Amino acid sequence: MLNSVIYDEARKLVLRVGSTDPQDYIDYLKIIYKPVDFFPQLKGMYVSDWRRHFIYINTNCSERMQRVVMFHEIGHHVLHRKTNCVFKEFELYNMANDTELEANVFAASILMPDDEVFEYARDGRSIGEIATLTGMDMNLVLIKMHDMQRRGYDLRISDYGRSDFLK
Repeated sequence: MLNSVIYDEARKLVLRVGSTDPQDYIDYLKIIYKPVDFFPQLKGMYVSDWRRHFIYINTNCSERMQRVVMFHEIGHHVLHRKTNCVFKEFELYNMANDTELEANVFAASILMPDDEVFEYARDGRSIGEIATLTGMDMNLVLIKMHDMQRRGYDLRISDYGRSDFLK
């Protein structure tokens, strides 16, 4: 799926919902939200059957991580629900397949406005600094900036995320 399509889907949803609270998106999309604490390694999961859609979020994660995971799982709902698959997130930034990267691009598109990230980058901020300023994980900032580059922004990415984030 093209990054511009993912970005457009995320931005359309932001305009419809008009909020930064993931629960508002879950309510708007009529997704059944289930907080869980009995899967120690699982961060989140999206499950869809013919008529119902579920998002499970591990409440043992920090509130900030829960928010990121919720938007990631909402991304699966918006972008991939017709596949009738179960998407389990043990490691949020695992790019083992396109669907995980697409869900991360979707989450980054909602969580970090282009103009904010572009302004920080234009001011010479490092990826680590942008992560701190936006309250996001450095790896999600990298995903966002690479997405922005592919969509035509002139960004120079000045540092790298952890090399082991896929483990």
